[in-house]
Amino acid sequence: AVRDTCALAVHVFGKAQSRLAKQAAAKAAPAPQWTAAAQAGLFSTASPPYQPTRDQEQNTSGKRMEMVYHCITTNPAYRAKSFEELGLSAELLQGLYSEMKFERPSKIQGETLPMILQPPHRNLIAQAHNGSGKTTCFTLGMLSRVDVSNPAPQALCICPTRELAIQNVMVMEKMGKYAKITIAYTADARWVGASRREKIVDQVVIGTPGKMLGWMREKQLDCKGVKILVFDEADRMLDMGFEPQIRRIVEQEDMPQTGQRQTFMFSATFPREMQMMAGDFLNDYVFLTVGRVGAACKDVTQSFQFVDGRDKPEALMRYLSNVDQHGLTLVFVETKRDADFL
Repeated sequence: AVRDTCALAVHVFGKAQSRLAKQAAAKAAPAPQWTAAAQAGLFSTASPPYQPTRDQEQNTSGKRMEMVYHCITTNPAYRAKSFEELGLSAELLQGLYSEMKFERPSKIQGETLPMILQPPHRNLIAQAHNGSGKTTCFTLGMLSRVDVSNPAPQALCICPTRELAIQNVMVMEKMGKYAKITIAYTADARWVGASRREKIVDQVVIGTPGKMLGWMREKQLDCKGVKILVFDEADRMLDMGFEPQIRRIVEQEDMPQTGQRQTFMFSATFPREMQMMAGDFLNDYVFLTVGRVGAACKDVTQSFQFVDGRDKPEALMRYLSNVDQHGLTLVFVETKRDADFL
Protein backbone atom coordinates (compact mmCIF):
# COMPACT_ATOMS: atom_id res chain seq x y z
CA ALA A 1 0.00 0.00 0.00
CA VAL A 2 2.86 2.39 0.84
CA ARG A 3 4.59 1.56 -2.45
CA ASP A 4 1.39 2.22 -4.44
CA THR A 5 0.82 5.49 -2.60
CA CYS A 6 4.36 6.67 -3.32
CA ALA A 7 4.00 5.73 -6.99
CA LEU A 8 0.74 7.67 -7.21
CA ALA A 9 2.34 10.71 -5.54
CA VAL A 10 5.23 10.65 -8.03
CA HIS A 11 2.75 10.39 -10.93
CA VAL A 12 0.69 13.33 -9.66
CA PHE A 13 3.84 15.40 -9.04
CA GLY A 14 5.03 14.68 -12.58
CA LYS A 15 1.70 15.76 -14.07
CA ALA A 16 1.76 18.92 -11.97
CA GLN A 17 5.25 19.78 -13.21
CA SER A 18 4.15 19.21 -16.82
CA ARG A 19 1.10 21.44 -16.34
CA LEU A 20 3.21 24.22 -14.78
CA ALA A 21 5.66 24.01 -17.68
CA LYS A 22 2.82 24.38 -20.19
CA GLN A 23 1.43 27.38 -18.29
CA ALA A 24 4.87 29.04 -18.25
CA ALA A 25 5.21 28.47 -21.99
CA ALA A 26 1.75 29.92 -22.61
CA LYS A 27 2.65 33.05 -20.61
CA ALA A 28 5.87 33.46 -22.55
CA ALA A 29 4.06 33.19 -25.92
CA PRO A 30 3.33 36.51 -27.65
CA ALA A 31 -0.18 37.83 -27.23
CA PRO A 32 -2.39 37.73 -30.36
CA GLN A 33 -2.43 40.94 -32.33
CA TRP A 34 -5.69 42.62 -33.20
CA THR A 35 -6.47 42.92 -36.88
CA ALA A 36 -7.74 46.13 -38.43
CA ALA A 37 -11.24 44.62 -38.45
CA ALA A 38 -11.00 43.85 -34.74
CA GLN A 39 -9.94 47.39 -33.96
CA ALA A 40 -12.93 48.62 -35.98
CA GLY A 41 -15.32 46.71 -33.73
CA LEU A 42 -15.16 43.07 -34.81
CA PHE A 43 -13.99 40.23 -32.60
CA SER A 44 -11.66 38.29 -34.91
CA THR A 45 -7.93 38.24 -34.17
CA ALA A 46 -4.75 37.31 -35.99
CA SER A 47 -4.23 34.19 -33.89
CA PRO A 48 -4.81 30.88 -35.73
CA PRO A 49 -8.09 28.97 -35.29
CA TYR A 50 -8.12 26.48 -32.45
CA GLN A 51 -7.31 22.85 -33.29
CA PRO A 52 -7.97 20.23 -30.57
CA THR A 53 -5.13 17.94 -29.58
CA ARG A 54 -5.36 14.15 -29.85
CA ASP A 55 -6.05 13.89 -26.12
CA GLN A 56 -8.92 16.37 -26.40
CA GLU A 57 -10.38 14.53 -29.41
CA GLN A 58 -10.41 11.32 -27.39
CA ASN A 59 -12.01 13.06 -24.39
CA THR A 60 -15.51 13.15 -25.86
CA SER A 61 -17.22 14.12 -22.61
CA GLY A 62 -15.22 17.33 -22.19
CA LYS A 63 -14.07 18.09 -25.72
CA ARG A 64 -16.64 20.75 -26.46
CA MET A 65 -16.09 22.57 -23.18
CA GLU A 66 -12.29 22.52 -23.61
CA MET A 67 -12.58 23.82 -27.16
CA VAL A 68 -14.84 26.74 -26.37
CA TYR A 69 -12.85 27.82 -23.32
CA HIS A 70 -9.67 27.63 -25.38
CA CYS A 71 -11.28 29.72 -28.13
CA ILE A 72 -12.16 32.41 -25.62
CA THR A 73 -8.66 32.63 -24.19
CA THR A 74 -6.82 32.66 -27.52
CA ASN A 75 -9.33 34.80 -29.43
CA PRO A 76 -10.55 37.42 -26.95
CA ALA A 77 -13.77 39.13 -27.91
CA TYR A 78 -13.89 42.82 -28.57
CA ARG A 79 -15.77 44.55 -25.75
CA ALA A 80 -18.13 47.31 -26.81
CA LYS A 81 -18.02 50.49 -24.76
CA SER A 82 -21.13 52.06 -26.33
CA PHE A 83 -24.16 50.92 -28.30
CA GLU A 84 -23.16 53.08 -31.27
CA GLU A 85 -20.18 50.80 -31.91
CA LEU A 86 -22.49 47.87 -32.65
CA GLY A 87 -23.97 49.13 -35.91
CA LEU A 88 -27.55 49.17 -34.59
CA SER A 89 -30.28 50.94 -36.51
CA ALA A 90 -31.39 54.40 -35.45
CA GLU A 91 -34.76 52.94 -34.38
CA LEU A 92 -33.18 50.42 -32.02
CA LEU A 93 -30.84 53.04 -30.57
CA GLN A 94 -33.81 55.30 -29.94
CA GLY A 95 -35.57 52.48 -28.10
CA LEU A 96 -32.49 51.78 -25.99
CA TYR A 97 -32.00 55.38 -24.91
CA SER A 98 -35.51 56.83 -24.75
CA GLU A 99 -37.53 53.78 -23.67
CA MET A 100 -35.03 51.57 -21.79
CA LYS A 101 -33.04 54.53 -20.38
CA PHE A 102 -29.74 52.77 -21.06
CA GLU A 103 -26.51 54.75 -21.07
CA ARG A 104 -23.87 52.15 -21.93
CA PRO A 105 -23.63 48.35 -22.29
CA SER A 106 -23.28 46.24 -19.15
CA LYS A 107 -20.41 43.77 -18.87
CA ILE A 108 -22.24 40.84 -20.47
CA GLN A 109 -23.71 43.13 -23.14
CA GLY A 110 -20.34 44.58 -24.02
CA GLU A 111 -18.82 41.09 -24.32
CA THR A 112 -21.60 39.31 -26.22
CA LEU A 113 -23.21 41.90 -28.49
CA PRO A 114 -20.21 42.31 -30.84
CA MET A 115 -20.19 38.53 -31.38
CA ILE A 116 -23.90 38.07 -31.98
CA LEU A 117 -24.73 41.26 -33.89
CA GLN A 118 -21.89 41.31 -36.41
CA PRO A 119 -21.01 38.67 -39.03
CA PRO A 120 -20.46 35.75 -38.87
CA HIS A 121 -23.17 35.91 -36.14
CA ARG A 122 -21.70 33.45 -33.64
CA ASN A 123 -23.71 30.96 -31.62
CA LEU A 124 -23.53 31.72 -27.92
CA ILE A 125 -23.95 30.09 -24.53
CA ALA A 126 -23.93 32.71 -21.78
CA GLN A 127 -23.86 31.78 -18.10
CA ALA A 128 -24.83 34.81 -16.03
CA HIS A 129 -26.84 35.68 -12.94
CA ASN A 130 -30.16 37.52 -12.93
CA GLY A 131 -29.86 41.27 -13.31
CA SER A 132 -26.75 41.04 -15.50
CA GLY A 133 -28.52 42.39 -18.60
CA LYS A 134 -28.68 39.13 -20.56
CA THR A 135 -32.25 39.82 -21.73
CA THR A 136 -31.02 42.86 -23.64
CA CYS A 137 -28.41 40.71 -25.38
CA PHE A 138 -30.78 38.29 -27.07
CA THR A 139 -33.48 40.95 -27.52
CA LEU A 140 -31.13 43.12 -29.55
CA GLY A 141 -29.89 40.03 -31.38
CA MET A 142 -33.44 39.09 -32.38
CA LEU A 143 -34.57 42.59 -33.32
CA SER A 144 -31.44 43.35 -35.35
CA ARG A 145 -31.85 40.24 -37.54
CA VAL A 146 -35.51 40.80 -38.39
CA ASP A 147 -36.59 41.99 -41.83
CA VAL A 148 -39.66 44.17 -41.21
CA SER A 149 -40.77 43.80 -44.84
CA ASN A 150 -41.15 40.03 -44.43
CA PRO A 151 -44.42 39.08 -42.64
CA ALA A 152 -43.21 35.72 -41.29
CA PRO A 153 -41.57 34.37 -38.10
CA GLN A 154 -37.83 35.04 -38.17
CA ALA A 155 -36.85 34.89 -34.47
CA LEU A 156 -38.01 32.44 -31.79
CA CYS A 157 -37.52 32.77 -28.03
CA ILE A 158 -38.44 29.79 -25.84
CA CYS A 159 -39.04 30.46 -22.13
CA PRO A 160 -39.82 28.10 -19.23
CA THR A 161 -42.84 30.01 -17.89
CA ARG A 162 -45.68 32.20 -19.08
CA GLU A 163 -44.56 34.99 -16.75
CA LEU A 164 -41.04 35.07 -18.18
CA ALA A 165 -42.44 35.12 -21.72
CA ILE A 166 -44.57 38.15 -20.85
CA GLN A 167 -41.57 39.85 -19.24
CA ASN A 168 -39.47 39.32 -22.36
CA VAL A 169 -42.28 40.63 -24.55
CA MET A 170 -42.49 43.81 -22.46
CA VAL A 171 -38.75 44.39 -22.86
CA MET A 172 -38.88 43.72 -26.58
CA GLU A 173 -41.88 46.00 -27.13
CA LYS A 174 -40.09 48.86 -25.40
CA MET A 175 -36.77 48.26 -27.13
CA GLY A 176 -38.34 47.77 -30.56
CA LYS A 177 -41.00 50.44 -30.22
CA TYR A 178 -39.68 52.49 -33.15
CA ALA A 179 -38.63 49.54 -35.34
CA LYS A 180 -42.20 48.51 -36.34
CA ILE A 181 -41.56 44.85 -35.55
CA THR A 182 -44.55 42.68 -34.62
CA ILE A 183 -44.50 40.09 -31.81
CA ALA A 184 -46.62 37.00 -31.15
CA TYR A 185 -46.49 35.33 -27.76
CA THR A 186 -48.23 32.35 -26.24
CA ALA A 187 -49.86 34.34 -23.43
CA ASP A 188 -51.47 36.85 -25.81
CA ALA A 189 -55.28 36.83 -25.60
CA ARG A 190 -55.62 36.82 -29.38
CA TRP A 191 -53.94 33.41 -29.53
CA VAL A 192 -55.78 31.85 -26.58
CA GLY A 193 -58.54 29.42 -27.59
CA ALA A 194 -58.70 26.26 -29.67
CA SER A 195 -60.71 27.92 -32.44
CA ARG A 196 -57.79 30.08 -33.59
CA ARG A 197 -56.18 28.49 -36.63
CA GLU A 198 -54.79 31.39 -38.66
CA LYS A 199 -51.07 31.38 -39.41
CA ILE A 200 -48.70 33.52 -37.37
CA VAL A 201 -47.22 36.31 -39.50
CA ASP A 202 -45.40 38.19 -36.70
CA GLN A 203 -41.64 38.44 -37.11
CA VAL A 204 -40.82 37.53 -33.48
CA VAL A 205 -42.42 34.64 -31.58
CA ILE A 206 -41.99 34.21 -27.80
CA GLY A 207 -43.52 31.51 -25.65
CA THR A 208 -43.34 28.34 -23.59
CA PRO A 209 -42.28 25.00 -25.14
CA GLY A 210 -45.65 23.26 -24.90
CA LYS A 211 -47.71 26.04 -26.47
CA MET A 212 -45.14 26.73 -29.18
CA LEU A 213 -45.03 23.03 -30.07
CA GLY A 214 -48.83 23.08 -30.30
CA TRP A 215 -48.68 25.95 -32.78
CA MET A 216 -46.25 23.94 -34.89
CA ARG A 217 -48.48 20.86 -34.84
CA GLU A 218 -51.46 22.95 -35.93
CA LYS A 219 -49.36 24.42 -38.76
CA GLN A 220 -49.89 27.91 -37.34
CA LEU A 221 -46.18 28.49 -36.79
CA ASP A 222 -43.93 28.13 -39.83
CA CYS A 223 -40.25 27.98 -38.85
CA LYS A 224 -38.55 27.75 -42.23
CA GLY A 225 -37.64 31.46 -42.13
CA VAL A 226 -36.21 31.42 -38.59
CA LYS A 227 -32.80 33.10 -38.44
CA ILE A 228 -32.28 33.11 -34.68
CA LEU A 229 -33.38 30.71 -31.92
CA VAL A 230 -33.12 31.68 -28.24
CA PHE A 231 -33.41 29.51 -25.12
CA ASP A 232 -33.93 31.75 -22.09
CA GLU A 233 -33.25 30.19 -18.67
CA ALA A 234 -32.54 26.86 -20.33
CA ASP A 235 -31.58 25.19 -17.04
CA ARG A 236 -35.03 25.91 -15.61
CA MET A 237 -36.67 24.36 -18.66
CA LEU A 238 -34.68 21.18 -18.06
CA ASP A 239 -35.60 21.20 -14.35
CA MET A 240 -39.29 21.52 -15.32
CA GLY A 241 -39.06 18.52 -17.68
CA PHE A 242 -39.35 20.40 -20.97
CA GLU A 243 -36.41 18.72 -22.72
CA PRO A 244 -38.61 16.41 -24.89
CA GLN A 245 -40.71 19.36 -26.09
CA ILE A 246 -37.60 21.45 -26.77
CA ARG A 247 -36.04 18.68 -28.83
CA ARG A 248 -39.22 18.22 -30.86
CA ILE A 249 -39.30 21.96 -31.59
CA VAL A 250 -35.69 22.02 -32.77
CA GLU A 251 -36.16 18.83 -34.82
CA GLN A 252 -39.18 20.12 -36.73
CA GLU A 253 -38.88 19.49 -40.48
CA ASP A 254 -39.15 23.17 -41.39
CA MET A 255 -36.76 24.37 -38.64
CA PRO A 256 -33.38 25.41 -40.13
CA GLN A 257 -30.67 22.96 -39.19
CA THR A 258 -27.80 23.62 -36.79
CA GLY A 259 -25.33 25.79 -38.65
CA GLN A 260 -28.06 27.43 -40.76
CA ARG A 261 -29.44 29.45 -37.86
CA GLN A 262 -27.99 31.48 -35.00
CA THR A 263 -28.70 29.98 -31.58
CA PHE A 264 -28.40 31.54 -28.11
CA MET A 265 -28.65 29.64 -24.84
CA PHE A 266 -28.79 31.65 -21.62
CA SER A 267 -28.58 29.86 -18.30
CA ALA A 268 -27.61 30.46 -14.69
CA THR A 269 -26.08 26.97 -14.37
CA PHE A 270 -24.57 24.55 -16.85
CA PRO A 271 -25.13 20.94 -15.69
CA ARG A 272 -24.24 17.89 -17.76
CA GLU A 273 -27.72 17.71 -19.31
CA MET A 274 -27.27 21.28 -20.55
CA GLN A 275 -23.90 20.39 -22.07
CA MET A 276 -25.44 17.50 -23.98
CA MET A 277 -28.31 19.62 -25.24
CA ALA A 278 -25.92 22.39 -26.28
CA GLY A 279 -23.88 19.87 -28.25
CA ASP A 280 -27.00 18.86 -30.18
CA PHE A 281 -28.40 22.33 -30.81
CA LEU A 282 -25.27 24.45 -31.40
CA ASN A 283 -22.02 24.10 -33.28
CA ASP A 284 -18.92 26.28 -33.16
CA TYR A 285 -20.32 28.21 -30.24
CA VAL A 286 -18.71 30.59 -27.78
CA PHE A 287 -19.15 29.87 -24.06
CA LEU A 288 -19.09 32.96 -21.88
CA THR A 289 -19.39 33.32 -18.11
CA VAL A 290 -19.87 36.67 -16.43
CA GLY A 291 -18.96 37.01 -12.76
CA ARG A 292 -18.93 34.14 -10.31
CA VAL A 293 -21.80 31.91 -11.35
CA GLY A 294 -23.95 31.05 -8.36
CA ALA A 295 -22.59 33.95 -6.33
CA ALA A 296 -24.63 36.90 -5.15
CA CYS A 297 -25.16 39.75 -7.58
CA LYS A 298 -22.82 42.62 -6.75
CA ASP A 299 -25.54 45.15 -7.63
CA VAL A 300 -27.80 43.92 -4.82
CA THR A 301 -27.24 44.71 -1.14
CA GLN A 302 -27.96 41.63 0.97
CA SER A 303 -28.53 41.31 4.70
CA PHE A 304 -29.24 38.31 6.89
CA GLN A 305 -30.99 38.25 10.25
CA PHE A 306 -31.27 35.34 12.68
CA VAL A 307 -34.81 35.13 14.08
CA ASP A 308 -36.57 32.46 16.11
CA GLY A 309 -39.28 30.71 14.10
CA ARG A 310 -42.08 32.00 16.32
CA ASP A 311 -40.85 35.59 16.01
CA LYS A 312 -40.48 35.69 12.24
CA PRO A 313 -43.91 37.19 11.37
CA GLU A 314 -43.47 40.03 13.88
CA ALA A 315 -39.89 40.66 12.75
CA LEU A 316 -41.05 40.75 9.12
CA MET A 317 -43.78 43.29 9.93
CA ARG A 318 -41.26 45.51 11.67
CA TYR A 319 -38.92 45.28 8.71
CA LEU A 320 -41.66 46.04 6.16
CA SER A 321 -42.78 49.10 8.12
CA ASN A 322 -39.32 50.62 7.56
CA VAL A 323 -39.04 49.76 3.85
CA ASP A 324 -39.12 52.57 1.31
CA GLN A 325 -42.69 52.50 0.01
CA HIS A 326 -41.72 54.05 -3.33
CA GLY A 327 -40.38 50.72 -4.56
CA LEU A 328 -41.74 47.19 -4.87
CA THR A 329 -41.42 44.61 -2.10
CA LEU A 330 -41.37 40.88 -2.81
CA VAL A 331 -41.79 38.36 0.03
CA PHE A 332 -41.13 34.65 -0.57
CA VAL A 333 -42.83 32.07 1.64
CA GLU A 334 -42.89 28.28 1.67
CA THR A 335 -46.62 27.62 1.19
CA LYS A 336 -49.80 29.33 0.03
CA ARG A 337 -51.07 29.05 3.62
CA ASP A 338 -48.11 31.09 4.84
CA ALA A 339 -48.88 33.74 2.22
CA ASP A 340 -52.52 33.90 3.32
CA PHE A 341 -51.43 34.17 6.96
CA LEU A 342 -49.08 37.09 6.27
